[in-house]
Amino acid sequence: MPALPAALTAAGSVLIPAAGGARRMLGEDKLLRRIDGIAQIRRIALNALATGWPVIVTLPEGNRARRAALAGLEVTLLEVADHAEGMAASLRRGAGAARGGALMVVPADMPDLTGEDLARLCRRHGDMPQAILRATSLGRPGHPVLFPSDLVAGIGQLSGDTGASPLLARHADRVTRVPLPGERALRDLDTPADWAAWETARGQEQGFQPGTGIVPDPLADLLDRTGEAVIAIITGVEGPSYRNPGTLMCLFPDGTASGSLTNGCIEADLALHAQTALRSGRPLRLRYGIGSPFFDIRLPCGGGLDICLFPLRDRTAVADAAFVLQGRAAVGLAFAPDGTMRLAPAGPSGWSGGTFVLTLVPQPQAMIFGDGLEAQALARLFHAAGFRHLLAANGGHGALCLADPWTAIVTLYHDHEKELDILAQALRGPAFYVGAQGSRRVQEARAMRLRDAGLHEAEIARLHAPVGSIPSTRDPRSLAVSVLAEVVSASLHLTAPPLSRG
Repeated sequence: MPALPAALTAAGSVLIPAAGGARRMLGEDKLLRRIDGIAQIRRIALNALATGWPVIVTLPEGNRARRAALAGLEVTLLEVADHAEGMAASLRRGAGAARGGALMVVPADMPDLTGEDLARLCRRHGDMPQAILRATSLGRPGHPVLFPSDLVAGIGQLSGDTGASPLLARHADRVTRVPLPGERALRDLDTPADWAAWETARGQEQGFQPGTGIVPDPLADLLDRTGEAVIAIITGVEGPSYRNPGTLMCLFPDGTASGSLTNGCIEADLALHAQTALRSGRPLRLRYGIGSPFFDIRLPCGGGLDICLFPLRDRTAVADAAFVLQGRAAVGLAFAPDGTMRLAPAGPSGWSGGTFVLTLVPQPQAMIFGDGLEAQALARLFHAAGFRHLLAANGGHGALCLADPWTAIVTLYHDHEKELDILAQALRGPAFYVGAQGSRRVQEARAMRLRDAGLHEAEIARLHAPVGSIPSTRDPRSLAVSVLAEVVSASLHLTAPPLSRG
């Protein structure tokens, strides 16, 4: 059985300085302001936990409200008695408690930051362990800032309310900028007017369009309902199976359900056992198929399924996981033997003793670059297939900041000079798939230009070209189907990426 994933303590820690007094908020605590039902201080802590690194949060001495907002999260809370001094007091306290390695400082009042934004810095640190990594937006430096291990001691010597600016100035030659989309690295909110303007403008940043809803999202359906529920998870498979381990569905007391674990073979029986789990309040393990005591229920595939039913007591962990996924980061849900749930670092799904850890990853999305019928046809097909998608016509290089490890990038240009910079950035980035239109002869010339642009052979080898699974397609519809098939095939084995990949 796979071991329970552990935080990558050797890599570094995340520090959230949250000991400030929010003096410009006219008596309101901005870190307790609720956004979509979650306090801002909890939102930023959840994003930090999505990195897999240990998380430290500094708090004003005696502040029970901020502490309560972080209840249930596996973070280290430190009270700062001298917080009135300014930011340096929090930085010193947090740096002293770090467990070694690098230290990423994440301001608590930046509501646009996502878990993927922070994970992006962690991945870059794996490639550049001696660099100071500073997030930027619109070409301007902002936050978070990740300090390599040899500079963490210097954070412990800071004073006053200038933050880490003196340390950054002394080591300016080591600073590498990491672009984030929109104004995410710049926007902090200090006044009620700032918050009101931000709430009005939310959602106006260029982004992905949703795909058509084809299959239900069991956890989203769960969060849309109140009352009791049972989460059923495939925890083991023997032989052939219709679904993979980690597949889940939700069952409700009124007999309805969201999702499925088979093609209808056992769902009715699961509904009966779900009532038993609800009455007892404890998890229930079941076996179907090979080795099952239920001899009257057969699986046509001929395999065996281990399924665990977890009665839901508290939706908090599920809501927290949904928030992390919305920020395009992977997250784990740990189901304890007594049925309680908590967040866990993303890693291989599986058992650790009596605890089952389920890793959830964001749904794949597609980024399409092109200005012709092929790009339009592909965007429509991705929409119909349920993919979030973004059509960036006439260049749109800035959209590449939105790419993450669950993004497919496709260029569909007849003028191949337009694609070179896009492909160079995409192949150096985290996207799981990069494809480009053109013949084999075009690809040979393209590879030569990418080498001239400084790309390594391993980066060039990531490129799917000619794009698509059907050779020599010659019309927009066939090409769109061919590309969709290749992207779907590449997405089938997506898991949480290692933080060392850039």
